[in-house]
Amino acid sequence: MIANPLLYLLMLAVAAQAPAPAVSGLVTDAISGQPLRGATIRLKYSTRRAIFETESRDDGSFSVSTLPAGEYSIEATHGGYLPATYGEVTEPTAGFFQLPWFPLGPGKNLTGVRIPMTPAAVLYGRVTDEFGEPVAGATMVALKSTFKDGERSRNAVQQTTTNDLGEYRLFQLSPGEYTVAALDASSLGVALNINGRGEDALGRTMAWYFPGSLDPHDAQPIGLRPGESRGGVNFAAFPARKRRVEGS
Repeated sequence: MIANPLLYLLMLAVAAQAPAPAVSGLVTDAISGQPLRGATIRLKYSTRRAIFETESRDDGSFSVSTLPAGEYSIEATHGGYLPATYGEVTEPTAGFFQLPWFPLGPGKNLTGVRIPMTPAAVLYGRVTDEFGEPVAGATMVALKSTFKDGERSRNAVQQTTTNDLGEYRLFQLSPGEYTVAALDASSLGVALNINGRGEDALGRTMAWYFPGSLDPHDAQPIGLRPGESRGGVNFAAFPARKRRVEGS
């Protein structure tokens, strides 16, 4: 039973007249602080799984209005930059982040949203065999180093294959320390299943680590800064397996 029907009706009328919620903010380069135009901002609606999308203007600003009430996450993407989520909370020990949700209701706006985006880094190079010929179709893997309790572990974060000239390019890399491993085409998909000697359970060579070792402990670490493009990560005398061609 409603104690004050007139007050209840008045509250309903006010709620009905309240403007739909809106979100506005600014996208910037995390290093220079300059505004970023053309960034894609996506608002994901938690309950209906709908996505509301817009782009940042020339001054880096963006706004989305007339949103349904509910909880939202706010994500931004831009070519040459790492994806960014507003308000994300990183859990270093677990290696994951918690996706934040922001409640919005009638007349309740979220303003002053600032999304700094980190420029992505690149590693590139060339793979040749013992005769100096390009190795096409080799699988190249970027492994990022993480440290816990003084122990280093390497996790594959990016993968590509060499072209007909033996060239490769690993992009969209976050800042940090990396090693690069090369596998021939017949070892595709086993980059994460190698042991400490770079061999599989049958003793077959599975990976070749930059600058040229079968032992991952001898791999040369490569430090990348935000937006850095590091070339010259070349593999010479790569032991690509020979393929037997059968025929009559």
